[in-house]
Amino acid sequence: MTKDPIISVFILLILYGYILSLNLLAPLMVDDYMYSFHWNTYDRITGFSDIISSQVDHYFTHGGRMVAEGLTQVFLYIGKDFFAVTNSFVFIFLVALIYWHSQGKVSLRFQPILLLLIVFLCWFCIPRIGETVIWLTGAFNYLWTTVFVLLFLLPYRLKIEGKLSFNSNNNIIAIGGMFLWGIVSGWTNEHIGLSLVLATFWFNYYFLKKNMHDKWMVSGLIGAVIGYLMLMLAPGNYVRSADITHKANYSFIHNNLHSTLETSLHLFIYYIPLFILLFVIYKIIVRNSKTIKNNLQSTFYENRTTFVSSIFFITISLSTHFAMLAAPEYPQRAGFPSAVFLIIGVLGFLRLKLIHAKILTGKGRNIIISMLVLVTFPLAYITLQAHMTLYTEHKQRVEFVMMNKAQGIDELSIKPFTVKDKTIMGHIFAKDLTDDSNTPRNKFFANYYGIKSIKVIQHQ
Repeated sequence: MTKDPIISVFILLILYGYILSLNLLAPLMVDDYMYSFHWNTYDRITGFSDIISSQVDHYFTHGGRMVAEGLTQVFLYIGKDFFAVTNSFVFIFLVALIYWHSQGKVSLRFQPILLLLIVFLCWFCIPRIGETVIWLTGAFNYLWTTVFVLLFLLPYRLKIEGKLSFNSNNNIIAIGGMFLWGIVSGWTNEHIGLSLVLATFWFNYYFLKKNMHDKWMVSGLIGAVIGYLMLMLAPGNYVRSADITHKANYSFIHNNLHSTLETSLHLFIYYIPLFILLFVIYKIIVRNSKTIKNNLQSTFYENRTTFVSSIFFITISLSTHFAMLAAPEYPQRAGFPSAVFLIIGVLGFLRLKLIHAKILTGKGRNIIISMLVLVTFPLAYITLQAHMTLYTEHKQRVEFVMMNKAQGIDELSIKPFTVKDKTIMGHIFAKDLTDDSNTPRNKFFANYYGIKSIKVIQHQ
């Protein structure tokens, strides 16, 4: 135990260094260039007043995600390197929040093997890490917003465990802080915002029934509802929705139901390690219940807080997932918060002593370490190599553009990236320019570097 803190710090430092490397190597792509300009124009952002003005236009003409998209424009204005340093820390914070929520306590004394298991599950079960963690625009829409929500829910989670140490009922800072952070957390993105409101409502109901209700819980709920309404009632949502649903080929069955089903099948593949872990947990519980001549009902009663918490997060995962039925499309990256909630719910069962002993010690521990060495490390190496190639090719592309621009040549044709946006688990995001110079991504790239046009010439 005396070595655990040192080993845990070492694990987190290695993880931070690795994610930082990927963030530094990944170039700006697609929406990154678009958000470098004032919304719906080709005027570069030159200050924070431009960002505010841009977000107001975005709110009224495109969508309500002012928290995520506002942060995107702020960090694009400040600089990519600052984003890389900060974003890597936010990913480490996500790992810590998963640990704290699943174990029901906040502590910097992490158990190394559980920390490694969380890293393994994040690497495999979170969909499209290249889009949701490494890509700048994607990170703010999914990684950062999920961290905001988990941080907001943490006081409620600790209250269930009796681990909220200070008297918070009449604490003005707690009441006001939860209200403001509730607005921010509710104002993140559509499906996780809905799940947040439902979760906060359930927490309030639960504590009210237990006669453990505090004022900050209500202020948090009010803030979350206000934030979610600000998100959903944005005029831009209706403008964008009308553009999609009024198309001649739009169909609710095809766009909503079929899209959700298709993405669900893809996410099922990501979740296989979690399903295996759940099956092992179930078998251990059943076998143990028979051995001690007990039954599942008494096992549940003796560990009801653990079971309720895990089932709660699994339910929130499902609600976040199926909330996408209301959307006309369901990209795999949108499954990010659902995957995180599911990881928390499954890992919560490890708090049971019999589960902990079987999975995190002895043979179970050796299996986890073997998976990291034989599976995670090779894939992490391949991902790093691909990002190094992508970095080199993007650097050469920019040098080529600037050299031609200096010579007065402003209509360019370039080679495509050799790294493609197709990997086993989506750890690499490489959305290249197209062969049509008039597509938005090409036009924003051209304006970003001050040339007239650019297009990709595919290899013969």
